[in-house]
Amino acid sequence: MDILDYLPTWQERDGWRETTYWLKQNFDDVCLDTFCEGEYPNLEALSYRCSVDAGTGYVTECIWVFAASREEISPADGKVVVEPRIWQCPSPIASMTRAQDLAAALANDNPLRSPLPHSDTTLYDSLLDCL
Repeated sequence: MDILDYLPTWQERDGWRETTYWLKQNFDDVCLDTFCEGEYPNLEALSYRCSVDAGTGYVTECIWVFAASREEISPADGKVVVEPRIWQCPSPIASMTRAQDLAAALANDNPLRSPLPHSDTTLYDSLLDCL
């Protein structure tokens, strides 16, 4: 199930919503100096979703989805030619990571650079291998 549906209290669910807000803001802050200098300069973070095993409470998988496009004007006919691209970036979540532990580890205003539970790796580190 979705981590947002799994977290038991409204405070934890609101905290997770705030975490996903800050992830997007953190990405926007670093994008121009890193990820947005390549072929797709208008890269956007779309959503960060995590699944949880309802029986154990362990995080099964987290995926961060990004989209971008490259546009050019055709000199022959003036048409806008769009080349879209989507990335699905998996997060390196350690096995046996509880949903509440992940939510707590990322509950700050810079979750992009916060170490993931049971690891020294950050979500930023994982994007270097994906984008």
